[in-house]
Amino acid sequence: MVRRIARFGAVGMLCLCLQLAVMKLTEPFLPVLAANAIGFITSAQLNFTLSYLFTWGDSKRQSGWHLAAKWFSYCLVAVGATFINSAAFAALHILLRARMELIAVFATVVSTCCTFLFNHFLVFRSQRSRHGKDGDSTVYARMERG
Repeated sequence: MVRRIARFGAVGMLCLCLQLAVMKLTEPFLPVLAANAIGFITSAQLNFTLSYLFTWGDSKRQSGWHLAAKWFSYCLVAVGATFINSAAFAALHILLRARMELIAVFATVVSTCCTFLFNHFLVFRSQRSRHGKDGDSTVYARMERG
């Protein structure tokens, strides 16, 4: 679980950088909340790919409809996270009037915690054994074999 959280954090930091870059590029042309949402949604697509290949890379590889269903589930989580992110961003923007980048980082931390939980327990749950233990733990596998 610790390795998974570390991988999740590394992917998240990379995607946060992409989000901030897209936000800064679109902010001169759009309202700040729209720029933040576009950045967040853009980074979510990269996040799915990296999550599938790296963070939950020990899960069974899927193709066709199974992969499409996993991507769709991930996108539903991303939409929910976008609402959480946008609500936190808007509230902090109104209350604090702090730098846009700092508010975006904090709002992303809030939505990231929710995203990890949903992805770990719902979207990418197939990689855990029938007993609910993480697939990257060899200790459990050894205990089950005796």
